[in-house]
Amino acid sequence: MLVLVLLVIIAQNLDGWAAKKLKTTVAKQTKGLYTLHLSQVELSLLAGTATLDSVVLQPNDSLWYLRQKEAPAQAPASLSAVRVDRVQLRG
Repeated sequence: MLVLVLLVIIAQNLDGWAAKKLKTTVAKQTKGLYTLHLSQVELSLLAGTATLDSVVLQPNDSLWYLRQKEAPAQAPASLSAVRVDRVQLRG
């Protein structure tokens, strides 16, 4: 019974942890050029699925302009915004 209670508590907190981890990873890996916005993350360990709702990958135009000005060879040629209603992963 205790194990079941612990699994429920972990499952409830896992979605929030995953959303935060995704957002910080995107910011870190893009060196601040992109921000990830999500309305909801649902992870199912038993089913092996992850669902992300209302996903927006938003570029930081002001930082990009600054990098283009200071070190154009190190900045990407362009930025793109991405919006999707839902992303589902299974595996």
